[in-house]
Amino acid sequence: MSNSPRGTMRAAFYDRMGPARAVLTVGELAMPEPGHGEVLIKVEASGVNPHDTKRRSGWLGSTMYATRVIPIAMQRAWSPVSASARAA
Repeated sequence: MSNSPRGTMRAAFYDRMGPARAVLTVGELAMPEPGHGEVLIKVEASGVNPHDTKRRSGWLGSTMYATRVIPIAMQRAWSPVSASARAA
C-alpha cells in the first residue's frame, strides 16, 4: 500500500531532457482525475523501456511532448492494482 498523502501519488518523472541522473525525480504529484470516458489505474510497479531512455536523451530529435513526463513502458510493462472510471 502507498504511503502517499490522500490525493497524491508517488511517481518518477522528468521536466527537462538529459541523462537520468540529472533529470529524473521521484516525488509526490497530484493524483489525476479521470475525465469523461477515462480510467484511472493504480500501478504499484512499472518497468523502464528503452523508448523512454531514448526519448529523454533526445534520440533522433525527440523533444519534450509535455511539461512533465512520467515515463511509461509502451509494451504494458506495468501491473494494474485497481481502477476507477467515469462513465462516457
